[in-house]
Amino acid sequence: EWTDGQVLDYVKDSGLLPTHYEHANTSLDCWSCTAYLSENKWKLPYLKKHHPELGAEVSRRLSVIKQEIKAEMAFLEE
Repeated sequence: EWTDGQVLDYVKDSGLLPTHYEHANTSLDCWSCTAYLSENKWKLPYLKKHHPELGAEVSRRLSVIKQEIKAEMAFLEE
């Protein structure tokens, strides 16, 4: 029957709250997700700092996505 806020407060008070909750109110279950970039702009800097191997992989994936978008945009501009 607890609210999300009550659960987070309890976990925080117990010392078990993961550090990424200082940056966002969401989990890292999908650390590799590239959706909702504007809502998740905290994630890449966090990963690069605290999990460099994961940050590098997300950066690589975003680079691939960017190149694909550029290729599609070039087609539209013709």
